[in-house]
Amino acid sequence: MVDVMSAYAVSGGFTDAAAIVNKLPQDVLAEMCQMILKFIKHDTGIIDTATLLSKCQSAGYSCTQEAVQSAVNVVAHIYRTASRGCLGADELSNQLQGSATWSEEAVAVIVQFWQQQTALSEMSQQSCHSVNTGKLIDLQWKLGVSVRLQRLQEPQRTLCYHDDQGR
Repeated sequence: MVDVMSAYAVSGGFTDAAAIVNKLPQDVLAEMCQMILKFIKHDTGIIDTATLLSKCQSAGYSCTQEAVQSAVNVVAHIYRTASRGCLGADELSNQLQGSATWSEEAVAVIVQFWQQQTALSEMSQQSCHSVNTGKLIDLQWKLGVSVRLQRLQEPQRTLCYHDDQGR
């Protein structure tokens, strides 16, 4: 079993970042979790910490850009470690609650988004198995240029591929 609180947790920075996460308004934490999961799945290329900062300040929670970035880093660490260890929502919840670092509210939000993510992943894996797609077996390509009368002509391109269904 993978421990989401392991290596990163020994530093004081982890505890400080967890304290920031615990103080975040739940709607901001929920949006943060959603952004992080999209980032981890490569659906987006950036986590917009400036937006999160302005939402924190609008909700009455005063913090800095560095504090928001620390909170993003610690939640991303938890999700990545849980993903590497193939942890279910219950296992993740038990580990976070057992650490005494996290508030019940923060654990509930983090686990809720993890549970939604794992459910979507399972559905995606099932749909991949039900859709019959060919496997690429061979790919050959060639690029050439012909020269006629000392003028560069159109490039010649050839692309051949074969899949396991004989196409």
